[in-house]
Amino acid sequence: MPNRFESANLDVGRSFGHPEDISAARDISAEQKVKLLQEWEYDLRLMQVASDENMTPGRSSGALDLFGRVRACLNDLGVPPSEEQGIGPKTG
Repeated sequence: MPNRFESANLDVGRSFGHPEDISAARDISAEQKVKLLQEWEYDLRLMQVASDENMTPGRSSGALDLFGRVRACLNDLGVPPSEEQGIGPKTG
C-alpha cells in the first residue's frame, strides 16, 4: 500500500485541500513537502497554459490566489521563486 507521500504525488490537489496542509503535515519530510508543492505549482502552470490557449475557462482569481499560496509555502521551506514569477503564459 502506498504511503501518504506516494498517494499525494499522484494528485496533490486532491490529496491536500490547501497548500498549507502540506506545510503542516507531520508524516512527510521537508524534501517531500517541497516536491509536492513544486508539483502543485507545475500543475497550476499547466492549467494556465491550457487557459491561455483557450482549452479551459479563463484565468480566475482563485487560481492566482492558490498559486500565491503554493509559492508562499515553498518560500517558507526555503525554496526561492523560479525564474518565472507568478502564473506565466508558458511553462518553458
